[in-house]
Amino acid sequence: MTTLNVERQNGKILRLSRSEKYQRLVDMLNDLSSNEFTGYIKVNFSQGGIGRIEKFEEISFNRAGTGD
Repeated sequence: MTTLNVERQNGKILRLSRSEKYQRLVDMLNDLSSNEFTGYIKVNFSQGGIGRIEKFEEISFNRAGTGD
């Protein structure tokens, strides 16, 4: 399982720096926007660092270009 604060590699847990966490967050947001994500992201910060990230998805039945 991969999260923003730890990543396993060869059985060892690697801790990410604050800048690496921010970069991964931006990458994740860019990926979601390119895949037509229809929801919202809630990011909680704690003492300047990322505390928690929650993703809420909504189903959109009226997508442009579907021919409906």
